[in-house]
Formats: sequence, structure tokens, C-alpha cells
Amino acid sequence: MSEWYESFFDALANEVWRGLVPAAASDAEVDALIRRLAVVPTDGARVLDLACGEGRISTRLAERGCTVTGVDISADAVAALREVAHERDLAVEVIEGDMRRLAALLPAEAVFDAGCCMGNSFAYLAPDDTRRMLEAVAAALRPGARLVVDDMMAAECVLPGYRPTTEPTRYDGDGVFLEVVDTYDVATSTMVATMTLGSGTTTAVREARHRVTTVRETVAVLDECGFDVVALESGTDGTAFEVGAGGLVVVAERRSSP
Repeated sequence: MSEWYESFFDALANEVWRGLVPAAASDAEVDALIRRLAVVPTDGARVLDLACGEGRISTRLAERGCTVTGVDISADAVAALREVAHERDLAVEVIEGDMRRLAALLPAEAVFDAGCCMGNSFAYLAPDDTRRMLEAVAAALRPGARLVVDDMMAAECVLPGYRPTTEPTRYDGDGVFLEVVDTYDVATSTMVATMTLGSGTTTAVREARHRVTTVRETVAVLDECGFDVVALESGTDGTAFEVGAGGLVVVAERRSSP
């Protein structure tokens, strides 16, 4: 059975995402990410960027001096990032592949100084797939290396203020728009988003499904896979996470031994 994210991120979706996120917001996010990862970019730190898309994070890390390996399932996004990295001579390697089979995509030895999974991609996978993905990340990170996970679908984020709606929430960007109607599937703890994506005269209606998990569940699976959680934050300024925050950022550290 195929998953929604296998076909969602085509040229239209990537264009909409690109047009909706201001460059200044991405700059601030990467500044915060470098702080959270506790790396010195100019030392050429090797960073693994999971679900890297067109490289909003990867290119900025490379511009600051990191050597980046990005992984993404979208052929369109991978091609775009490879082109940008080549044109700008950035130290970015891109692997086209599925996070559910990450172990087969990464080096067998621990070579990365840090890793990240941004853009809410952590909520894509089913629990067993998440565990396998994190086990592969743990094997690829050096002991003491940090992993930063961005999760806007933590239960403590989405459920306190959740109200079912029928009218879409609209987001406008540089020549693009996105309309979203969210419903919550209680039986599967899944936020189901019906999205209308538009650019010029082109529109498409698609469904995205994000797994909703408690902070405790996320901390537990990281622990099982060899990570210690060192911080739970929200935003980019280091604010401690609280119930009702707009997003959760988990900072974890690879243990020396499981």
C-alpha cells in the first residue's frame, strides 16, 4: 500500500512550499538549528538532512561551512537541489530515497557529526517505520552527535486548540497559494489535511496525513534507538516547550552505547 508522501511532492507542491516560506524565516531556522546541533560549521561538520526537499535547510548549512548529505523521496526536489548545489558550488550531496529504507541509503559506518529532520517530516511515518528510521540515523551519527527533530504534530501542539472546520485556512506566497481543511481521525491519531495547492492557473487537491504522537512517545522512541533528549523547545529562540505551543523541536544526543 502506497503512502501519500510518495507522490505528493511533485513540481507543483515543491513550488508552493518554496513560495510560502520567506527566506528570512529559513535563515532564522538554520541559525537556531546550528545552535541546537552544537556544531562549528566552519570546521566542515558533516550534517545529515532528512527529508531535505529542495534544500531550504541543506543549502544554508552548506553556505555556513557544513558538509551536508540530504535525503528525500521527491525526484523533482532532489533534481532541483542537485542543480542549485552544482551552480553555487555547495558541499551538498543528495540521495533520492525513502526514509523507511534509510539504512540502505547511508554509509555503514558512523560518519555524521549531526543530523536533522525538519519541515514537520518526522510526522509522516508510521511508528515502526519511525523506529527503523531512527535506528538507521543512530548508526550513522558519531557518539555524542546531536539530532534535531521538528514536530508540529505533537499531540500537545495540535489537540488543545483543535476544532473541526469545513472552511479552509488560506496561505498566500510569492505567486502561489495553499488552502487547508484539517480533520482529526481519532481511531488512528492522524491529522488529515485536505489541501488545495495553486500556482498561476494550475491547481490540485491532495490529502496529507500526519501522525499525531505525544511528547512522551517521541522521547521514548528516541531513547529506544540510542538517543538522550537534551532539550524540548519551540520557536527559534530556545523557548522551553509548553502545551499549546505552535510546534515542538526535540534536541537529542546520540549515546556512546545503546
